[in-house]
Amino acid sequence: MRHRRRGGHNYKFTEKTHSVRGVFAIILALLSIIACAWFIFYSFDNGGNVGIYLGSAGFGGFFVAVLSFAVAVSSVREPDKFRTLPYASLGVSIVSVFIWIALYLGGI
Repeated sequence: MRHRRRGGHNYKFTEKTHSVRGVFAIILALLSIIACAWFIFYSFDNGGNVGIYLGSAGFGGFFVAVLSFAVAVSSVREPDKFRTLPYASLGVSIVSVFIWIALYLGGI
């Protein structure tokens, strides 16, 4: 019995590579979200009495989120790169920035 091949050959000839900036942006965004979760857990564990140093570290976490957003935007604009990772890093960066903004607005 003869088997039919569907779709023919699945060759892909491309010069595209993965974006290094996209990888860097998603790592920064994930570190920012992990830091935010740890700061929130640590603050709840201590009843909100954690001091100004943790607050300033959280402010640094917000800047890491904004930096990851800027790097993600630049990685989306790169020519001849695969687009999956840059768009994923852009989405995670936006979520990270919104989490930090919501945390600050909730604390005011």
